[in-house]
Amino acid sequence: FILLAYTKFALISTYLITPNILYDSAGRVVKRVPYYDANIEYFKGNHTALAVIALFILLFVALLPFLLVVLRYEMGLTPSPSCISIDVFLEPYQKPFKRGCNGNCCSDRRQYKKLSLKIHDYRWVAGVYFFLRLSLLIAFIATNTVFVQFIVQQLVCILGAVLFLFIQPYDNMNLNKLDVFMLLILAFINTLSIYQYYLASRAFPLSLITFIIQYILIFIPAVWIAIYIMYNLYHFFKRCQRSQRYNLNTNLESESVNLNQTSWDSHERSSKTYETF
Repeated sequence: FILLAYTKFALISTYLITPNILYDSAGRVVKRVPYYDANIEYFKGNHTALAVIALFILLFVALLPFLLVVLRYEMGLTPSPSCISIDVFLEPYQKPFKRGCNGNCCSDRRQYKKLSLKIHDYRWVAGVYFFLRLSLLIAFIATNTVFVQFIVQQLVCILGAVLFLFIQPYDNMNLNKLDVFMLLILAFINTLSIYQYYLASRAFPLSLITFIIQYILIFIPAVWIAIYIMYNLYHFFKRCQRSQRYNLNTNLESESVNLNQTSWDSHERSSKTYETF
C-alpha cells in the first residue's frame, strides 16, 4: 500500500501546504490561500487541521527513503528481540534484493557482517526507489517551466535505468530486467512528451500518432500486472490440484494399508482358531 500510494500522498500533501498568493490590481498581496480552494485562508479554519496532517505525512515521506537505505532486513539470521519489529517493517521492501551472501543466510551475525564486506549488499536499493520517486515529484513541483521538468525527469529515469542495469540488485534476474525495461519505457514516454512540447511551442499541430504511442506505452505496466496475476492464479490452482491428488492418494494408501492390516488380523485369528480346534 505504501509503495503504491507514496507519490500520491506526497503530491497531495505538498499541495495542501503550498500557499497561493492573491494580488490586487495594484500588485499588492491580498491574502494567501491553499492550492485547492481559494475561499479558505491559508493555515486558518479548516485548513489548519489538513495542513498539520500533510506535514506529518511529508515527514514520513522524507524519512522513509533514509530508513530503507540505512537499516537492513536481517530476518533469517540469529534475531535479537529488538530487531524483530524492524524486520517486519523492512521485509516487504528489502527481501527481494541481494543480501551480501549470495542468498545463503548465515546463522551468525558477525560472520554475516564479515561476508557483507566482501560481497555486494544491495538492500539499500529499496530506499533508492523512493528517492527516484521523490526526484520525479520535486521536478514536477519545483521547476519553473515544463521543458525543464521534462529534462529533469528524463535524467532521473535514465540514471535509474543505468544504475539498475549495472548493479543488478535483485536475486531474481527477471526482476532486474523488468525494472530496467519499465524505466526505459518512462524515459521514452517522456521523450515523446518533449517532442509534443516542442511542436506546441512552435505553434505546430500536435502529433496524433505520438499520443497513440504514449497511451499504448502507459498501459504496458497494467497489461504486465494482469499477466502476472493470471500466471500466479494458474500456478496456485495447479498447486491446489496437486495437493488434492496427493491427499486422495494418501487416503487411498491409508485405506489400503488398513484393509490389508484388517485382513491379516482376520487371517491370524482364523489360524489360531484352527490350531485350537
